[in-house]
Amino acid sequence: MRLLEATSSTLFTTSTTRTSPAHDREDLSRAHGLTLFDVEELWTHGGSLRIYARHASDSSRPASSRLLALREREDAGGYRRIET
Repeated sequence: MRLLEATSSTLFTTSTTRTSPAHDREDLSRAHGLTLFDVEELWTHGGSLRIYARHASDSSRPASSRLLALREREDAGGYRRIET
């Protein structure tokens, strides 16, 4: 795959703080027509997330096991509950 094709179909960003959960990033991405399909946990700067997103209409990349595992850990930790 040529670089131009890869960059036009896949978007990624690196978040340098872990103060908000991946769910927040998913909500923000969804508001802009994007869907997260993968995440890498980077342990630089005290912990960062590299988030991979695709256009919502592109169903060629399903959610990765890393993204699903992170969602489960955040749910178990209460990140979506306002009282936590």
